[in-house]
Amino acid sequence: MLSIKEYLKLSITKFSAREKRLTAQSKNLAVIRVVLFLISLVLFIYFVITDNVILYWSVLSLFIVSFGILTGIHNKIEKGILRNKLWQRLKELNLARLEIDWEKIPLHSQDQIQELHPFQKDLDISGQHSLIHLIDTTISEQGHALLTTWLTSYKNNLTDIHSRQRLVKELISETRYRDKLQLAFLSVAKKKLNGDVLIEKLNQNNSLPSIRKILKILLVIAPINIILFLSFLLFSVPAFFSITVLIYLAIHWFNLKYISSLFEKADSLMSELGRFSTVLEFVEVNPLNRCPEAKELCSVFYSKHSPAKLFKRINRIIYALSFQKNPLFELLLNALFPWDFYFSYRFEIIKDEVKESLPKWLDVWYKLEALNSLSNFGWLNPGYTFPKIISEEENPLEIFSVKSIGHPLIPVSQKVTNDFTVNSMGEVSIITGSNMSGKSTFLKTAGVNLALAYAGAPVNATGMSTKLFRIFSSLKVNDSVTDGVSFFYAEVKRLKYLLDELNIETDEPLFFLIDEIFRGTNNVERLIGSRSYVKAISGKNGVGLISTHDLELIKLENKNKLVRNFHFKEDAIDGKMVFDYKLRQGPCPTTNALKIMKLEGLPIE
Repeated sequence: MLSIKEYLKLSITKFSAREKRLTAQSKNLAVIRVVLFLISLVLFIYFVITDNVILYWSVLSLFIVSFGILTGIHNKIEKGILRNKLWQRLKELNLARLEIDWEKIPLHSQDQIQELHPFQKDLDISGQHSLIHLIDTTISEQGHALLTTWLTSYKNNLTDIHSRQRLVKELISETRYRDKLQLAFLSVAKKKLNGDVLIEKLNQNNSLPSIRKILKILLVIAPINIILFLSFLLFSVPAFFSITVLIYLAIHWFNLKYISSLFEKADSLMSELGRFSTVLEFVEVNPLNRCPEAKELCSVFYSKHSPAKLFKRINRIIYALSFQKNPLFELLLNALFPWDFYFSYRFEIIKDEVKESLPKWLDVWYKLEALNSLSNFGWLNPGYTFPKIISEEENPLEIFSVKSIGHPLIPVSQKVTNDFTVNSMGEVSIITGSNMSGKSTFLKTAGVNLALAYAGAPVNATGMSTKLFRIFSSLKVNDSVTDGVSFFYAEVKRLKYLLDELNIETDEPLFFLIDEIFRGTNNVERLIGSRSYVKAISGKNGVGLISTHDLELIKLENKNKLVRNFHFKEDAIDGKMVFDYKLRQGPCPTTNALKIMKLEGLPIE
C-alpha cells in the first residue's frame, strides 16, 4: 500500500503527464482549425468565382458545422487543462505541507499577532512558518479567522471540542469530497474572499418601499394607456391616452433616481456573489450522506431557498435589467410596461431573500473551511491521533498524559518524540539540560499539541489524554526600546500575568510553560526569584513545565512533592556535541556551556 507521500508524488506525475498530453492535443486542434479555415476559404472563393451556388453553400455550411464542433472539443480540452493544473496544484500543496517545505506553502494572511495573548506568539500558532501557515487551506478571511480562533482559544468548551473532533474524523475519511471542495476553493481563490463585503453590498441602497409604491401606480396607469390608445385607434375616442401617457412618463422620469444604474449595481453584486457561488453550490449539490454530523451541519443548503436556485433567479433578473444598456429596447419595453421598475422591484425582493439566507450559508461555509483545514492536516498525518479530552466528572484523577509526542512543525526525518505524564494537579515539572538539548522545543511541543487538541484536530502523538486547560506560556519575552521596557521587566510582567491567571478561581485549570525563568537577571537574584516563584505556583489550580539552567532549582523536588525533575542530556563524540533530544526523569547530570566554548576556540581557564 502506498504511503501518503508516495501517493501524492505519483498523482503529481500523473497530472503532469496528462497536462502534456492535453496540451499537445490542444495545439493539434488549433492547427487543424486553421487548416480547415484556409481550405474552406479557398474552396468557397473558387466556387463563388465559378458560380457554383450549391457547392459554395455546401462548403460554407460544412465549415460552420465542422469549425463549431472543433471549437467545442478545443474548449473542452482547454477546460481539462485548467482543471488538471488545479488538481496538480492541490497535490503539490499537500506534498509541501507533508514535507514542511515552507517556500512552497502560501501564506495567505499576515495575522496581527497579539503580544499579550496567553500563547499565540510563543507557540508559533500564527504568522510565517507557523502552525496556521502549515495547515490553513481556507479561502475566506472569515474562515481563516475562525480557524485562528479555534487554535488560539484561551477558554474552551468541551461540547464544542467533541463536536469538532467528530466532524474532523468524518471529513478525514471523505478524501474525494475534501479534494473536490479544495479544488472549488482553488478555482476562485486568487486572494482571500471576504463575506462581510458581500453582506455589506446586500445592505446598501435598499429602495424597496419607494419602488413598490411607484410600481403600483405605474401598473395601474400602464393598462389604462393601452386601453385608451386602442379606443382611439378602433373607436375614434378622443386622444385621452396622451394625458395618461404624459402622467406615466412623468412618474417614471421623476423617480428614475431609485433605479438609475441599478443594472450596474446588480451586476457588481452578482459578480461578488459569483465568487462565492462556486463553493456554496458545491456544498449544496454534494451532500455528505455518509457523514451524519457534517450533513447536519450543511442542512441549511438543502432548503427551498438554496444557493443555486436563488443565484439562477438573480441571473434572470439581471438579464432583464440589462436592457437598460440598449436605449431603443429600454424605450419600447418601458412604454408598454414599467419594465425597469418591475424588475428592480423583483431584484430588491430577491436581494432580501439572499440577505436573509446568506449569513447562514456563510457561517456554515466558514466552519467547513476551517474543518477542512484540520481534516486535511489529519489526512496528511495518519500517524497522528485524536486526543481524549477528559471532563472532571469523567475521571478526576487523570490530568495529562502523552505517548510519543512530537512537534508538528518539525520534519519527520528530524523529529524525536517523548512520553510525558502529569500525576497531580498543582504539579510543576522542572526541566534542566544543556544548551540546544531540546528543553524549549519540548515546552512548545506540549503547548502546540494542546492547542491542536482543543481545536478538535489530531495531535502529533500516538496517544494523548488531557483535562481541559487554559494554556499560558512565557517563552518568547522581548524587550521594547520604544516603550522603554527592558527584557527583565517584560519577563516580570509576563510572569505576574501568569500568576494572576493561576490565582483565578475557575473550573478550568492553567497549563503553563516557562522557558529559562528569570534569565534577564544575575545568577544570585535569578535563583532566589526562581525558587520563590516555583513555590508560589506549585499546588495551585494548574500544572506546568519550567525549563532552567539553574541546577540549584532541582533541589526543590526534595522539599516539595509537587515538584518533579526531568532533563535532556548530550554527549561529546569526536569533538562534537551530540544530542538525542530524549526526555529523562531526574536532574541533568551534565552541562555543556564550557564544552561549546572550548570547541569553538574560546579561552577557558
